[in-house]
Amino acid sequence: MQASLLASRADRVNSLKAAGLAGLIAAAVMVAMLWLAHSPPLDWPLPLAIAAVSGSLFGITYRYAVRQDPNPQIKAGVVFAFGLVRGLALGQQAGLPWPAILWLTMATCGESLMLFAGAAIALEGVHQRGWLPFPGDTSPLAGEPGEDP
Repeated sequence: MQASLLASRADRVNSLKAAGLAGLIAAAVMVAMLWLAHSPPLDWPLPLAIAAVSGSLFGITYRYAVRQDPNPQIKAGVVFAFGLVRGLALGQQAGLPWPAILWLTMATCGESLMLFAGAAIALEGVHQRGWLPFPGDTSPLAGEPGEDP
């Protein structure tokens, strides 16, 4: 029971690490995109906050979704699912003509895919180095293989 409780706590801490890293990377990618778009810095706080929160939720979900599965389709599927949901939601603009909505939706989907792909690359990098175990890892900090908190 005590080992299970420690593994559960360690898993929560690792989920917070994944959320923090993915949120930070998503915000950094957003800074780069805002800078390249010559957006005034006073307009940055809201898009950065949205990117950071979206990236954090992505990090937690990605960590649990991919676990020990080496299948790249699952990893890409998580990135595309988050990217499309965020992009399609941002592309919904009332009062714009249909072609403008189409282009806006494509742009926001592309932006979202870059955010989440950057976060996924960072999560994979720290996982491969052993700095952030995913559920199912045999690391002492990750708990028993196959154990869910």
